[in-house]
Amino acid sequence: MQHLAPALPRTSSPPGWLAAVARVFALHDLLLLGYLATVATLLLLAPDHPHRAESVRATVGTMAALVATCLVARGTPFGAGALGAWAYRTAIAAVVVANYLVLQRLLPVVRTDTVDVALARIDELVFGVQPAVWLEPLLSPRIVETFAFFYFSYFALCLSFVVGILWVARRGRLTTEWAIGTVLVYCVGQLGYMAVPGFGPIVHLAHDFAGPLEGGFFWDCVQRAVASGGAQKDVFPSLHTAAPVFFALHAARRARFDARWGWPAAITAVFAAMIVLSTVILRWHYVVDVVAGLALAFGVAASVPGLARASERARRALGARRAFAEGGRFWSGPQAPTAESRLDPSENSEQALGAWFPAPRGTGRGAILPAGALLRWHPRLGKTSSRAASPTVSDARSTSSRPSSS
Repeated sequence: MQHLAPALPRTSSPPGWLAAVARVFALHDLLLLGYLATVATLLLLAPDHPHRAESVRATVGTMAALVATCLVARGTPFGAGALGAWAYRTAIAAVVVANYLVLQRLLPVVRTDTVDVALARIDELVFGVQPAVWLEPLLSPRIVETFAFFYFSYFALCLSFVVGILWVARRGRLTTEWAIGTVLVYCVGQLGYMAVPGFGPIVHLAHDFAGPLEGGFFWDCVQRAVASGGAQKDVFPSLHTAAPVFFALHAARRARFDARWGWPAAITAVFAAMIVLSTVILRWHYVVDVVAGLALAFGVAASVPGLARASERARRALGARRAFAEGGRFWSGPQAPTAESRLDPSENSEQALGAWFPAPRGTGRGAILPAGALLRWHPRLGKTSSRAASPTVSDARSTSSRPSSS
């Protein structure tokens, strides 16, 4: 009597449109598009304003540019090469910067009033004084110039992380974490600007100060930068707090898997701390803005590992490639092993690890090194237990030569 194998449960394949969307848009792309769609809706619902039409055009144009970039980078053969990867990474960074540069005219359209009174009141209730006013007698021109240097270094810090992570470091799961986190920090922060607009102590408490701050070269640079490109009503939460602190937390996370990130993580932490202090000392932010920025940074840093893991798994299940494909680095020298195998045990597979590490000599040309053998061979990845050990390469060859039973 013939024994019939039990029927396997049918797995429903994802809808074709969902797979198509996943192939073209990564999670951070969708978050950016959602933010831009929200801003466009707020602008359309806002009362008439001289800058309303201009802001709508800028927002919709940025959405169109982002969609076109994703379509070309992930939906055409051009995007599969190094040039396409460069173009995509450049465009995604440009979109985030453009989002901020339009805020100076966009924020007054969305909300014309300010809530400086409420923000200043919170600081006074907590501290009994206005921190910026209390600090004034302690600020000499040299101290102002020192903190102005750190405040201005915010732009260099952001640029160094964009270039370092998108163009220099090897790309993988941690790149996706950084991209999702950076997009969340700036999008949530800029929505906060629209919900809680304010000019900060430098404007609202101007009558309480004995006079303007006096500094030197860097203080002049800060004032010119804020006057020319600053959003003006951008105090809550403090992105001068949220972004550097998130970068410091991300660098510390990378240092857990790659010792070369130890010094960058320490330097970033020092600069982040000084930038946070400078926001209050230079009168740009209330302390409550800084607290909100810290909450945003730590909240995003805690959530992005899970978001990136879910995003990569979903893309893999839908047949889409990684959000950030390898290729197009400034420097293509020897790279340390990626941390993905330790970030997610489910990625210890031939398909995942075989693409990242070459097989050692003697295993045969074109052989795929099984995950267990790879982990035993590569000293940086540690040892596997006997239960997790995979068959040898020769076993894999003999197994692959047998007829499939499925």
